[in-house]
Amino acid sequence: MVNALVRGGLLQEALNIVQEMKSNGIPPNTVTYTAVIKGFSGNGNVKEAVQILNDMEGGETLPNLRTYNTVLRGCVQAGDYGEAQNIMNKLSQHNLQKDHSTVLSLLKLHVQQMQIKEAWSDFQELLNFPITIEPTIYTLLATGAALAKEEAITKEVLDKLSKRNDLTPLILREIQTIQSYKAKAVPNPQKTDRLYRWSEGHAVNWSLIPKGPVNMEICSGLGEWVINRCKKEQDKNWISLEQRYDRVLQTWSKMELQKITNLFVCCGEASAILKQDCFKNKLDAIFVNFPDPPHNEENNRLFNADFIKLVHQVLKAQGTIEVLTDDKHYYNIITREFTSSNLFSEHPTQNSNDPTYFDELEKSVGRTERFSTAFKKRN
Repeated sequence: MVNALVRGGLLQEALNIVQEMKSNGIPPNTVTYTAVIKGFSGNGNVKEAVQILNDMEGGETLPNLRTYNTVLRGCVQAGDYGEAQNIMNKLSQHNLQKDHSTVLSLLKLHVQQMQIKEAWSDFQELLNFPITIEPTIYTLLATGAALAKEEAITKEVLDKLSKRNDLTPLILREIQTIQSYKAKAVPNPQKTDRLYRWSEGHAVNWSLIPKGPVNMEICSGLGEWVINRCKKEQDKNWISLEQRYDRVLQTWSKMELQKITNLFVCCGEASAILKQDCFKNKLDAIFVNFPDPPHNEENNRLFNADFIKLVHQVLKAQGTIEVLTDDKHYYNIITREFTSSNLFSEHPTQNSNDPTYFDELEKSVGRTERFSTAFKKRN
């Protein structure tokens, strides 16, 4: 029951069952606790995941390595390095040895912090495990090393990667980009004006976005699509919006590597950011590529009536929104929501076929069908 609720995105309901079990004198087992922690961690709510972990540690059911790794992966997604350090301290206290999942999370966190020597050490440790390391981990480390002017590490990682025979065209292009990068100074994602991270009471500084047309991509993922559009349409300004901080940093890194000057990167939940007054009537077009489909219509996380109204509010007169998905059911939900709102009229689609990591991933498992829909704002 708990696993089903978590998979359906009904996290509070799953947590309520855990609390009810405890109240009835039935301690949930480690698997049940870990499932709930996974739900909150994967949803970006590391604080709640850690609270559940603390409840475990203070009760009858102790966490295991998988539980701690689950929270650690949440720290990666949220960019919470401080909490990740706390988790590592807990592993030491309980004499739990790192496995490949632990080391992989540490590598990603160290790259986020631009601690490249530590990430390189993690990478070498990862090579000792009997696993196949995804090419994206190589490019993640090589990108961080290039930006940090760690030329020897960059070269060694790319040399190892180039010997593989499973590289996609997207990865090959990334290798070329990294190899051609010439660093002048080491950029810092914590101190840049072109990366905004949502926090209560802290709004986007619109003056940092140059004058001219402004388009936005929501659900930017790893940033390939929006980077390509920035290069093709240099007369427009672009905003990339993504909830997961680890993905946001990869977009920022690509922007730095390719010296993109017409992109502003935002990290946060779409509705929370678009509610800010500075976005009202400011966007010429919005593109949403491969949004995660909801597990059920009641838990429609993005495209609901409130979000449709918000899109109408931030678009300029005659502004458009276009959505691309590989899920026909979700396509039908989205089309229905926009049509029933009476705030938009149908509009021809213009979405380019620029490749993305997720697009290639879906095609690799035979999911090649795509559904695209577009709407224009009614005044």
